Amino acid sequence: YFVAGRGGAQFALPGAVDRLRGCRHGAADGQPRVVVLAATDPAQPYGVALPWPRVEGTRPQRTAGTWVVLVAGEAALYVEKAGKGLQALRPLDGTWEAEALEAVAVYLLGGRRLSKLAVERVPDGFDEILGDHGFTPTPKGLVRYAPTAS
Repeated sequence: YFVAGRGGAQFALPGAVDRLRGCRHGAADGQPRVVVLAATDPAQPYGVALPWPRVEGTRPQRTAGTWVVLVAGEAALYVEKAGKGLQALRPLDGTWEAEALEAVAVYLLGGRRLSKLAVERVPDGFDEILGDHGFTPTPKGLVRYAPTAS
């Protein structure tokens, strides 16, 4: 079997296992260490093939308009619909937070998927990281705007 513990027909191209192992340890062979996927994307296994990591607060869901940030292949950050809230899917330890947040900003704002990220709900201890990445306090939360076209 390609994925242990999962039944049914499983297919992979030659070398897929080696490529997956390389991604687990960081950017190998030009593959990104941090990936932002729509929560509903079939390539995003959490909530279907894998259980969501156990976290306090609301449970992430595979719904349209939500995203999951994978760092080294593990779920790290859940972005609620329209970026209204962030949910840490692993402990805040200073090893993944900045990368994950920057990836979200580049993916959602740089790709013009959203004109701004207005985050109303953040994990405890995440405010400072948001401030370091261009988010400014407003009455409705912390906001980062998409770069203007020149």
